[in-house]
Amino acid sequence: MSETRSPKSTSDLGPRTPDLREQPTEDAVVEMLKSAKSEPETVLEMSAVTSAETRKLKYREAKTKGYTGEQCPACGSMRVKRNGACTVCEDCGTTSGCS
Repeated sequence: MSETRSPKSTSDLGPRTPDLREQPTEDAVVEMLKSAKSEPETVLEMSAVTSAETRKLKYREAKTKGYTGEQCPACGSMRVKRNGACTVCEDCGTTSGCS
């Protein structure tokens, strides 16, 4: 004789929905954000240091490639070279005012 097995109940498979823990209210979230200590000055200082370091790296790279190290005021490129007494951007063609 063969034994008939009943299918497993769905409760054996575990929950089918995400964990429904109690969520904080909007007011509680606002209070948590207000009480959290943020340090925006530190973030600004870090980004300023990073920006200064980036500018130094771009300047050094431009100088090693034979450029002046100046940034083009029109397009922001560092590919500015001497053209006689003037400078010219190799990317957009802007000059330092000489003709």
